[in-house]
Amino acid sequence: MEKRKFITLKTGRNTFRKIDFDDILVIKADGAYFDVFCSKDKFTVSGKTFEKLEEELKDTELVRINRSCIVNTKKCVELKTALVLN
Repeated sequence: MEKRKFITLKTGRNTFRKIDFDDILVIKADGAYFDVFCSKDKFTVSGKTFEKLEEELKDTELVRINRSCIVNTKKCVELKTALVLN
């Protein structure tokens, strides 16, 4: 079975946009909406929870790194980890 290469997201009241996974750089949650930053454009998306979006992106290069951010690991130049000790 061939892997999906795109996602369709609601970007307006009656508008849906097909976005290639490879074009997505970062997705940032902002309350009930989230912003999708692509190579050339930025879209605000509604009608879906961040958790539902994360589920739809399972088995792709797009990975949730914290509560409000999903990144395309193919586009990452540097990754840092933090260690917190009590």
